[in-house]
Amino acid sequence: MINYYFPSIPIKHIEMLEKTFLQLINFEIYFTASEYAKYDFILRSFSENENKKFPLQPLTINQANMFQENVAFLEGKLIYKYSS
Repeated sequence: MINYYFPSIPIKHIEMLEKTFLQLINFEIYFTASEYAKYDFILRSFSENENKKFPLQPLTINQANMFQENVAFLEGKLIYKYSS
C-alpha cells in the first residue's frame, strides 16, 4: 500500500529501511501520542507533495489502547523475523 502513495520508492528499499530502523531502535516500537502525531503529520505532508490523498485518520482512544496492548506481541514477531 505504501508504494501507492510513494511510487518512486522501490518496495525492496522500503523493506531494507524498515529492517534497519527496527534494528536501530532495538525493536522497541512503543511511541508516545506526540510522536504518533508528529509522524502522522510528516507522512501526510509527503503524501500531499506527491498529490495523493492519505486515507488514514488519527487513532481513536480505543484504537490507541488496542494498539498499545498489541505492542509486546508485535515486537516479539519482529525480533524473530529480522534477527535471522
